[in-house]
Amino acid sequence: MAERVFICIRLKPRATEPEEAKKEFAENLRRAKVVARYAVLQGYDPEATTIYYTQFLDDFSKEERQIGVRLGRERIAACQRMWIIDREDGMSEGMLGDGAKAQELGLLVEDKRFADIQRQLDAYDEDRRKRSAR
Repeated sequence: MAERVFICIRLKPRATEPEEAKKEFAENLRRAKVVARYAVLQGYDPEATTIYYTQFLDDFSKEERQIGVRLGRERIAACQRMWIIDREDGMSEGMLGDGAKAQELGLLVEDKRFADIQRQLDAYDEDRRKRSAR
C-alpha cells in the first residue's frame, strides 16, 4: 500500500476583485493537480482535499469553505507525511491550520517548491514523448 501524503498548497486566492480571484483560484487548483500527479508518479497516494472538496463545495462561500477545511483536517490523520508547497511565498490561514494539525499528529512535514515539481514533470513528460515516438 502506498504511503499517503497530504498536499498542503494555497487554494484561497489573494486577489479580492471577484474576476481576478476566480482566475487565481483556477490557477491554484491547476497547481494542486500538478502536485497530486507528481505525488502519484513518485509512488505516493496523495490526499489532495483542495481538489476533491472543490468539486462539489463552493470555496467562495464562507460556510462551505469551512466545511471543506474541517473535513480536510480530518483526512490529515490518515496520512504519514505532508508536503507544504511554496511555504516561503506565504501560507494561507488554511495551510497554517493544516500544518499545525500535521505537527500535532507527528507527521513528517516536507517543504516542496512548485517550480521544482513542474520542472521534474516536464522532464518526465518529454522523456515519455520521446519513448513513445520510437
